[in-house]
Amino acid sequence: MFKTLIRQKYLRPILFRNTYAVKLGLAYIFTLIGIIIPHHYVLAQTTTEYYAAVSEDKIINNDSENQDASVYFNRGVDKYNDGNFPGALNYFSKAIELRPDFIEAYYNRGILRIELADYQGGIEDFTNVINLDPSCREAYYNRGSINSIIGNYQAEIADFNKVIEVEPNLFYVYSNCGVARSGIGDEQGAISDFYKVIELEQNAVDAYNNRGIIRRKLGDHPGDIADFYKVIELKPNDAKTYFIWELLGLNLEINRVQ
Repeated sequence: MFKTLIRQKYLRPILFRNTYAVKLGLAYIFTLIGIIIPHHYVLAQTTTEYYAAVSEDKIINNDSENQDASVYFNRGVDKYNDGNFPGALNYFSKAIELRPDFIEAYYNRGILRIELADYQGGIEDFTNVINLDPSCREAYYNRGSINSIIGNYQAEIADFNKVIEVEPNLFYVYSNCGVARSGIGDEQGAISDFYKVIELEQNAVDAYNNRGIIRRKLGDHPGDIADFYKVIELKPNDAKTYFIWELLGLNLEINRVQ
């Protein structure tokens, strides 16, 4: 019986001034593998010379002449480093209130809203980033990643295509597009995307796996066996791979090819 593909959803928001990383999702067997790997998926940071001299009490009590957007922004970065995401969100929101064109604050708040599963809020923040800086490919990528999470595949494809326009050699963006195209039933388009992934990254095992499953769905059994055999070659000790193929009834067919 045919199953769907394996999809992995990884979002790794990382601060400019450290390498704090968070994985939002795990792989689920029998869904498409979509590798969402950030190019520069990071929190932005600004600094102020007087920041260290301004106490948090003065900021919170609103009684300091130095309570400007940059101070709130920096406090948001600190709260993020401390793992206090709601606190960081509040500070970034205050920075935006004081400076409505504060692009880095919108960007960081968008990442935090992903962390807090406020996906619509994240989309709104990255849309604001794009409105302020239409060339920011990271914002398109992050918004596309959110659209992937909520299953808005058409919007996801549009956002990732904007990334490809600027940087056409990121194999994982094509991988994400392939997953999204399969989600809307464009299997041939998905296969084309996975071909592009393999062209850019010959050892992209997930692209072979995804292309193989779609080929099997379309009845191209020689093609799907060739792809799955390539997965065996690249990941010979992956028990999950053999488990999936056992359920797909591929073991005997692969043995015949061998």
